[in-house]
Amino acid sequence: MSKGLYLFRSDLRLSDNPLLSRACKECDQLALLVVLHPSQWQDPRSHDVRQSFRRQHFLKESVEDLRASIQTKGLQLIVRFGDELDVLKEIQRSYAMDKLYLEQLPGTEEEGVFDQLFQWCRQAGIQCHTLWQRTLHGIEQLPFKLDRLPHIFTVFRQQVEKNWFVRPIEEVLIWPSAWEAQSDEWPIHLNAPVEIDARAVMSFTGGSHAAKERVQYYCSEPERLGRYKQTRNGMVGADYSSKFSPWLSVGSISPVEIYHAIRDYEEQHGANESSYWLIFELLWRDFFQYTLWVHGDKVFQYDGFGKGEGPLMVSNETALSNWCEGRTGNDFVDGCMRELVATGFMSNRGRQNVASYLVHDLQQDWRRGADFFEYHLLDYEVASNWCNWAYIAGVGNDPRAGRRFNIDKQASDYDPNHTFRNHWKDGSK
Repeated sequence: MSKGLYLFRSDLRLSDNPLLSRACKECDQLALLVVLHPSQWQDPRSHDVRQSFRRQHFLKESVEDLRASIQTKGLQLIVRFGDELDVLKEIQRSYAMDKLYLEQLPGTEEEGVFDQLFQWCRQAGIQCHTLWQRTLHGIEQLPFKLDRLPHIFTVFRQQVEKNWFVRPIEEVLIWPSAWEAQSDEWPIHLNAPVEIDARAVMSFTGGSHAAKERVQYYCSEPERLGRYKQTRNGMVGADYSSKFSPWLSVGSISPVEIYHAIRDYEEQHGANESSYWLIFELLWRDFFQYTLWVHGDKVFQYDGFGKGEGPLMVSNETALSNWCEGRTGNDFVDGCMRELVATGFMSNRGRQNVASYLVHDLQQDWRRGADFFEYHLLDYEVASNWCNWAYIAGVGNDPRAGRRFNIDKQASDYDPNHTFRNHWKDGSK
């Protein structure tokens, strides 16, 4: 009898999870496990953690939604808190598995966890199975070897689109019998409700059910997806952009599922530049996933992985603190930062401007901005966050060696009536 364990990482879903489907086919018994790191659950008020309470709560909702879905299949989700290797060793003492399945992820820490678990599996005589499933296109579908990954997104997109293929959505058809174990209790502080700011663009609830509802809603009518290219640089409201990213970040929905939802829309309403542009944004996400995979540690260094040197930096903790707190004196930048801290969300247009302001106007270390985003953003995802920041700083994929925005012009172009800035005036709710 084959006994397997599936370790969920950033793939908190049952639908379109090819590796989980494979595990279900290959195992007679299957345990399903989520392990949460201390940075994902320790109380931010008393620990040096890297996730805000809001981010932790969204993750909790995502895990609980996954648990409920698994229970409908007659199985149990084991939720543990701590170090992955320690948890697996403890489970193995009573479970005696012979197969371990876990998603392959880019990122220094993520790859380090995989290497550690892989070595343990070798020593323990356990087969370790992994699969890359973070992107629209699998590594084997790319028209080039990864060590030949284009440095410029446009070149990447053009080559990929020449050999376009996105796999069908894959569902688990047969579920094996369950092996059960005790779960840990959620930390007490995560039982508290999340404060909802009335100014937020929308309320984000974690989990695949909420993700699919949002995708179905956004991709069902021409006034939303059909106008995406024209409205995507909006600043206020729920529907100026898709808002799929928080669910993508934890894997409650896959990019492949979103892609097919867009194609379904096109079959019903016809393709246009807006439906293409949302796929275009998914390709940007793919590009950054592969960029992190190829460049690794360089992505996190001040000089980055581009062809130039890092931007001029003058250490100024006061300037950095004012930026973080939305007290720079620039009402456009300050409004964006207040929105981030209060809600865990910021528009794409806002992100580019506040990053440019920190790096090029305040001349602060761009990595401090990336860290701040990591703590607050509901949709934080290591590749997209760090590669975007490196892009703005001119140490990443940008062929122009940095993007410095004219903040006043940007505010005039995208908030001409001061709607956004008035919406996020300091102290107003």
